Amino acid sequence: MKQWIILIVSIILLIFAGCWQIHYLEKTARYTLADIEYVKNTAINGNYKLSQEGINNIKSTWDSIKPVWHIFIDSNEIDEVEETIEKLKSYADEENKEEIIINANELNRTINYIVSKQQIKLGNIL
Repeated sequence: MKQWIILIVSIILLIFAGCWQIHYLEKTARYTLADIEYVKNTAINGNYKLSQEGINNIKSTWDSIKPVWHIFIDSNEIDEVEETIEKLKSYADEENKEEIIINANELNRTINYIVSKQQIKLGNIL
């Protein structure tokens, strides 16, 4: 009987931790995606000063969530996000509108892919 209780409690804790992980990733991704959209819109409007401020917001948000994401996410994907943020920053410094938009879309796609890969779906389990 004791073994069954330990097993059931362990399974409940595992399910709870998995749900918390997914919720955390989705919530923090929303903050980052909102900043990315802001950068993209400011670049479209040609306001590169606001684009640079938005990229600084992305970087600061990313620096605050990266330690927790590192627990759940493959380090190659973390590196890919960081590289794209650095590219985005350099293109904003150069005031290259097209490249800002391209890299913002790439960063958006990468973060959405990371979050969707962690969700509980039959395709992700198999």
